Amino acid sequence: MSEVKEAPEKELTKEEIAELEAKREAQKKELTEFYEAELPLLRLQSEYEECLTRIEIAKMQRFEIMMARTQMAAQQEQMAKEAPERKLKVEE
Repeated sequence: MSEVKEAPEKELTKEEIAELEAKREAQKKELTEFYEAELPLLRLQSEYEECLTRIEIAKMQRFEIMMARTQMAAQQEQMAKEAPERKLKVEE
């Protein structure tokens, strides 16, 4: 088995540390600008998605109501079919 030897970490100089911090700050600034530029679009997309969700919920509720009506009508129809049979049995 070959062992991978890690190179010993070297001490950074003050200049290297300052350079790394400057790069990090530049990246933060760049990301912040990017996110600020994207937020209006994301807010608009969020509003759009919320509208779609409300529409889908309304469609589902309407479908559930239609199904309930269909079930009630089927039950009434079944009861109407059974009603004459019940009367006949009572009269016998």
